[in-house]
Order: sequence, then C-alpha cells, then structure tokens
Amino acid sequence: MENFNIKLEIVSFHKCSRITIENLMTVDARRIDVLTGKVFNNEEVNILLKHWLTGRNLRLKHIQLDLKDWNEEAALEGINVQKGTPRERNYTG
Repeated sequence: MENFNIKLEIVSFHKCSRITIENLMTVDARRIDVLTGKVFNNEEVNILLKHWLTGRNLRLKHIQLDLKDWNEEAALEGINVQKGTPRERNYTG
C-alpha cells in the first residue's frame, strides 16, 4: 500500500485489511477512521500515538481503530497521560 501525501479533512478505510500503522502515519487528515477489515494491537497503537505526539501530524484530532485485546497500560507505555473524565483522555509528549 502506498503512502498518502495529500491533505484531507476526513479519511475512512473500509475493508482494508492490508493497511498498516506506517501507512496511517503518512495520512495528513483531521480525522482517520479504519472501520472494518483491520484490527490493530496495543504495540501498533503505541507506535502511532508516539508518532503523533512528536508533532508529525498536528492536524489529527480524531482517530478510530478496531483494537485487539486492548490493554491501556501496554498501549500507552512510555507516554505521559493526564487522565480526564472516563470518556476523555489527554496525551502529552
């Protein structure tokens, strides 16, 4: 799958089993949704969050992923977390 080098407001991937975290890191969008076809693990989420927190995609405000065996501690390893309400999490680099 190719890298994406275009600015978008919203990008949605449906039935896209071959998409990788590396592909998502090249998407310049305010919102990214991977709706069906791909399930990400905690390590992949951690890589994506760390990439975002280094300021590489400042426009990104929302991301939706299917997760396999979610483990918050593993997914957030090495990331400073300021907990908010139960429905909100703030991540800072």
